[in-house]
Amino acid sequence: MPPLDVVLTSWTMNWPALALLTTAALLYARGLRRARLLRTRWPWLRTATFYALGLGSFALLSFGFTGVYSHDLRWVFTLKITSYLFIVPLLVTAGKPLTLARATLGTAGTGRLDRFLAHPVMRALANTVVAALLGLGIFTLFLTPLFYPLRTDAFWDVALTLLVPLTGC
Repeated sequence: MPPLDVVLTSWTMNWPALALLTTAALLYARGLRRARLLRTRWPWLRTATFYALGLGSFALLSFGFTGVYSHDLRWVFTLKITSYLFIVPLLVTAGKPLTLARATLGTAGTGRLDRFLAHPVMRALANTVVAALLGLGIFTLFLTPLFYPLRTDAFWDVALTLLVPLTGC
């Protein structure tokens, strides 16, 4: 285990993570603005949960110690991917972004959202059995020779940074 000062002061820039983080933050802010214009009451605790816990945990994993050392240390990479898959989505969805979207998109926008969520791929990913099998599949890869390229290759770093949290959500 590294010293605490290393864990607390390690920092790196992860551009794909910044892009995903910024997009999510702006879309939620747009929903909040629209809710205010529609005079729809939105609890501040949900907003704080979404930004501080949801996006904050994603930022901490992407830019902090796990972002710096996941290429070098197997256990850090595993911690990062596990958190991307299970913890970040839980904290992001606690802010109820889909509820906010449904409350502010209007009839046409809600219809598009519902059609997207009703797509067979989205319905399959939302199934708890499929989610568990997907997690098992990802962690099974960690036991193969593919683990090293997943951990060190720039393409896989981008792909995992973007796809794993989205899949978890």
